[in-house]
Amino acid sequence: MGETTARRAYPHRTVTKSGYVLIYQPEHHLSDVRGYVYEHRLVAEQKIGRPLIKGEMIHHIDGNAGNNHPDNLEVVSSHEAHRLLHRSAKSILRLPGDQNPIIECACGCGVQFEKYDSVGRPRQYVSGHNPMVAPSQKALLDLLMEGPLRTRDLISLSGLTKTAAAMALSRLNEKGMIRRVKWGFWEAIASHE
Repeated sequence: MGETTARRAYPHRTVTKSGYVLIYQPEHHLSDVRGYVYEHRLVAEQKIGRPLIKGEMIHHIDGNAGNNHPDNLEVVSSHEAHRLLHRSAKSILRLPGDQNPIIECACGCGVQFEKYDSVGRPRQYVSGHNPMVAPSQKALLDLLMEGPLRTRDLISLSGLTKTAAAMALSRLNEKGMIRRVKWGFWEAIASHE
């Protein structure tokens, strides 16, 4: 069935780019300014026998936004609850309500902090303590171990963009691994691995 045929058969039905079905019902309390309502929200209200409460979301169990069969829809209480349903089994992020244990910095400095940051990402180091040198920094440091170089030569020889090279030079300077000899010239301070 072509799209024009489908429009004639269902004149008040349309599908969004992301696959959600919209039904034209301008009198419905969930309709947008054009008069359309998401079909999955209509079906969910019919399934639970009441209007949806502000904040409730509808989860498509099979992940298909166009499959609005009542058995495929689940009403969840909040955006956070809905996010949990889409969470990968391999995710290392902290779940809401999980403990946030106190750990020690992996650099060995003895500083203690909560394992997960404010958005649930796990940490191993206190900010700034990660001893690893980024690949872009290592590339510049390797070049500088052979002797002082101009910034433009470092960019050319490393293949980094101007912005990436400037950021890497700044970080290496902050770590005390390089220093500015004079404007536009850099040198390594100590050997590295």
